[in-house]
Amino acid sequence: MSQGLVTGVDRVELAYIDEIGRRFPDALFLTALGRDFALISPTKFIAMKQKIAQRILPNARGLDRLRFRLNSDQRKLRSEIRCLAISFGKWRVLANALHRSFPDGFEYYNTAHSNLTQQCFQQIQRGGCSNIHVFIHDMIPLDFPQYCRIDTPAVFLQKMRTAQKFADRIIVNSNQTRSAVHHHFSKWGDVPKICVAKLGIHNADAQSDENFGNGRPYFVVLGTIEPRKNHMVLFDVWQKFQESIPAEQMPDLFVIGRRGWGNADVFRFLDQSSQIEMNIFEKEGLPDHVVAAAVSGAHALLFPSFAEGYGLPAIEAMAQNIPTICSDLVVFRECVGDYPTYVPATDVDQWYAAIKSRLEIGKKQAKLTAIELKLIDESTWTAHFNTVFAVEFP
Repeated sequence: MSQGLVTGVDRVELAYIDEIGRRFPDALFLTALGRDFALISPTKFIAMKQKIAQRILPNARGLDRLRFRLNSDQRKLRSEIRCLAISFGKWRVLANALHRSFPDGFEYYNTAHSNLTQQCFQQIQRGGCSNIHVFIHDMIPLDFPQYCRIDTPAVFLQKMRTAQKFADRIIVNSNQTRSAVHHHFSKWGDVPKICVAKLGIHNADAQSDENFGNGRPYFVVLGTIEPRKNHMVLFDVWQKFQESIPAEQMPDLFVIGRRGWGNADVFRFLDQSSQIEMNIFEKEGLPDHVVAAAVSGAHALLFPSFAEGYGLPAIEAMAQNIPTICSDLVVFRECVGDYPTYVPATDVDQWYAAIKSRLEIGKKQAKLTAIELKLIDESTWTAHFNTVFAVEFP
């Protein structure tokens, strides 16, 4: 029930919920609740989404009131799911519930890196599933384990091996992800069919009562504050600014996103630096329209990541012709071409020079090229779902 910055994976799940509910009104959404599952109709699921957004879920009922390992919001959500579910029970009876709901069979779409277990897939197959489609957003835990929680790579490996075994088709967001999936899956056996479908961009109405920058030039970095997002290179740049330009000329940096894990140095800087609330501002829990307002007024979106599965903020910035400075990743080159200024992820001097140059140029950006306009046109949810729901697998 968090109202914080919505992640790329969250956006994909929400888009699939809306599209499947529209295309297939008799569909059911499968939700995992620990050892239990729930099957919920699109109408009831969308109604629950609205209650969550408005923070009006009723208090937890029954046994859910006593699940003290969960916080209050989690108990409320579990209780609401239980009340709305067409079927609710232990995983071992999922197949029977699916048979009752879909006597003529069904197809299954898994849109996040969850429920990728042998038990889940076996129950789905026994329930009459004709095709299993699994969306894989990235292979970062296997390709860049140093940026993950210590236990994540092993867990992720098991999920991917299970997907390779059971999936009839893998859906990916980019050719970069397709290459990574094929590289790993081919080591374990046959590679399922792979469908590349670019993600759709989301342009929220840019509205905010908050005065970002208070009239001063400012820059924005988005995303969970975790090791692979490489926030420290920007903090080093702002320290360099502090040492090299007059205080009245200092730009602001807005760090938008919740705190993640394994980032002690970054968290220490955010807690102790004299620049915090002076020229560097940490913002958590901002809704989409406020984030959009922050980006729309920025001198540039900064994207210094060491690794990404896609990079939706860069595409959304390009669609609004907002200047962008990115680390030089293959997936960024694929998704946004030559639009950004590219900088090596760890080179503080080059980041400083690129940001200083943008500070001097201002917010004005060159007119979008035909190639950039084509990349934007291809980044729609309509195009994505037309590819994914094609009659024949690509």
